[in-house]
Amino acid sequence: MRPDPTSGPVAEFADELWQLKLRAGDPSYDTIRTVYGAAASKSSLAAAARGQHLPSRDTTWEYVRALAVTALGEDEDAARAEWFEKWEKARARIEGGPLVQRSAPKPDRPVKMRGSTVAIAVVLLLLAVLVTSAEQGPLVATGVPAHLARLVPGDNVGMRRMVNYPNGAVVHPGTDIVKIWELVNAGSATWTDRYLARIDPVRPDGCTSPERVPIAMTRPGQAVLVAAPFHVPEQLGQCVVRWKMVDARGRQFFPESLYVQLHVIIA
Repeated sequence: MRPDPTSGPVAEFADELWQLKLRAGDPSYDTIRTVYGAAASKSSLAAAARGQHLPSRDTTWEYVRALAVTALGEDEDAARAEWFEKWEKARARIEGGPLVQRSAPKPDRPVKMRGSTVAIAVVLLLLAVLVTSAEQGPLVATGVPAHLARLVPGDNVGMRRMVNYPNGAVVHPGTDIVKIWELVNAGSATWTDRYLARIDPVRPDGCTSPERVPIAMTRPGQAVLVAAPFHVPEQLGQCVVRWKMVDARGRQFFPESLYVQLHVIIA
């Protein structure tokens, strides 16, 4: 249950964490750990946004780093400074004492370079791809109608959700982002050696990305997270890029039906 921000400093801080989670596409706490790499337990992450107790600085940072930095592509140093200041203000209000400014500890992470946020997210996804039961939630796209063509007999696909950056999400110019979809194997064929391939050409003023990204092996009835990194152009406007499932030779598995897309507003 979402905390009431008017009920006190703890709930107000927790509500800000809740809002951050919603901006990142409202992923599950399990996804925050296994996909975005938060080094905190699922129960600790959930408790941080519940608003009953102020989370520790360490738990706060793992929550924020996973969502603000890895999922949303915000600057790591800026996010750390912003959220540690919020945490200190909440603590001071709880204890009734003065605000003590403490320097934010530097994490034991590699030196930053251009595209490091994308690299971190993609490595996490490729090394620890979350493949789960398809019974966890309803499908947004329910599958391919029987009369439409497919490359493999009995094959079918559905989309459960966009994990982050829902259609129309606002992103900053010149940033790197990672779009994630959750697909479901709704047929009788195991998915192996499959990819999502970009079907829209790269425009000079558009979002750039790899031509294709891999899909982990997925058995019938399972769901899989698929990620694609993008660089957002400096020019204001919108960016729409569509993707379809293909094999290693580029043949489309569902040529007449389902595609997934990135649709963001650059502002």
